[in-house]
Amino acid sequence: MFMNSSTDTALKPFDATTIEAVWAKANLSSDHPPLRVDHYGALIWKEGYRNTNSRFGWEIGRRTPPARGGGDELDNLLPLQWENYRRNGDS
Repeated sequence: MFMNSSTDTALKPFDATTIEAVWAKANLSSDHPPLRVDHYGALIWKEGYRNTNSRFGWEIGRRTPPARGGGDELDNLLPLQWENYRRNGDS
């Protein structure tokens, strides 16, 4: 199942604390700080959260999607450049 972008399993937007914690999981880009790098190597920008008009926009995806038993635990959440999120479903 492809979930709405950056929503929890109840389809509610993630809270600010969760967004910040997921952002902190992305590695700092060594070539382009303060940008960070998503799970697939794409650059993302903190202020680009949910911005699909930006090349550096990002969303919250999951390692294991809810359809396969994944939940909203921080260990399961990933910061993903929005096109990677869309291309890979709910991660």
